[in-house]
Amino acid sequence: MATLRGLLVVVLFDLLGELAARGLHLPLPGPVVGMLLLLLAMSLRPALAASCEAGAGLLLRHMSLLFIPAAVAALTSLALLRVEGVRIVVVLVTSTTLALLGAGWAFVFAARKSGR
Repeated sequence: MATLRGLLVVVLFDLLGELAARGLHLPLPGPVVGMLLLLLAMSLRPALAASCEAGAGLLLRHMSLLFIPAAVAALTSLALLRVEGVRIVVVLVTSTTLALLGAGWAFVFAARKSGR
């Protein structure tokens, strides 16, 4: 029952985020807004985090299943990948590199602020 309750909370916040993003015309995807709202709610009410743990654990254990639609889409779009494949790889490598550099910079900044 705890797993279902946790999944229900996650799905409700996802729905709430989608409604907020569309209703307020936010430049963020609904699931991102929902995750931010869930984080805020968990910060204000720590018991909510404990109630979501079982459902979130289930999602994390089976996360690989969520990649199946993306893999099928890639296989059905081989012609597009032949044409745009190099651009896609360049964008992926560049964005990953920038994300890693940004995360590293943020870590160094936070470590200096804390005096470590």
